[in-house]
Amino acid sequence: MIASSKASPTGGEEIKYFQLYARIADSLEHDNRLSRPAAEAEARLIIQKACGESFSKIMGIFWRENASAQAAAAAEEILERRLAFEPIQYILGEAEFYGMNFKVSKSVLIPRHDTECVVEAAADCVRKMAAPAGGPVKVLDIGTGSGAIAVALAKALGPSAAVTAIDVSPAALECAAHNARANGVGERIRFVESDLFSALEENEKFDLIVSNPPYISESEYSTLAREVFAEPKIALTAPDGGYYFYGRILREAGSRLNPGGTAVFEIGFKMAAEVIKIASGCGFLNYEIVRDIESRDRGIKFWR
Repeated sequence: MIASSKASPTGGEEIKYFQLYARIADSLEHDNRLSRPAAEAEARLIIQKACGESFSKIMGIFWRENASAQAAAAAEEILERRLAFEPIQYILGEAEFYGMNFKVSKSVLIPRHDTECVVEAAADCVRKMAAPAGGPVKVLDIGTGSGAIAVALAKALGPSAAVTAIDVSPAALECAAHNARANGVGERIRFVESDLFSALEENEKFDLIVSNPPYISESEYSTLAREVFAEPKIALTAPDGGYYFYGRILREAGSRLNPGGTAVFEIGFKMAAEVIKIASGCGFLNYEIVRDIESRDRGIKFWR
């Protein structure tokens, strides 16, 4: 419910919704060094959360009405957390990915839109595969986290794919299972607590393996934006300069893929050449680089 008030979060002065919005955006731009468009986008999210209404509904009274005392105080509280560099997604408890809402907590990495091109590349691989006799294409998502990739693939591919999502973290798997149910694909994804392939049946094979593994080196981690430090480090960093999990996965992927199968990975900036070298040493001589909307190397597809 939206109501007006003569109280503000700063001591009793009247504050209209547009003034509250401008104040939040200005603070985020100045103190958190966000671009103006990013600051305004977050200001809209904060006001939505504080009011419990969509911003489109708030726009009906945006210019003329004072914010309620409750909404102004709630917005102020959220802003204080954000100015302490807590990610907006953790504050709101959700993130948007691939056109869907995902519950997120500090037990999972926040889904990034950059990863959507990896989902598209993986989905395209599946669409080009002939369905195995007697069942759907089998997909394995390694290190599922919030379930973003697994849920997006299950949604995009429908019953043509059977998805298995694994993670070493029980809390992450609980979050991922919730997101699968919330987005209508809970019955099409199997969740398994596993350190890579360790908990899977020894002879279980897949047509597609997809992973966004931890790939940030320790030296690079210290240079990241402050917000990133709120996310689980185990989901971000990897030994061997960030390449550790590519080697671990690819060394076993050959025996885990059906004939004609493909492995798809997200990669970091300038990592393509070394990941290709690792894959070649594991018998994956064919590859295709996946680029994001800004034409940066963001993923690689490998096959034999």
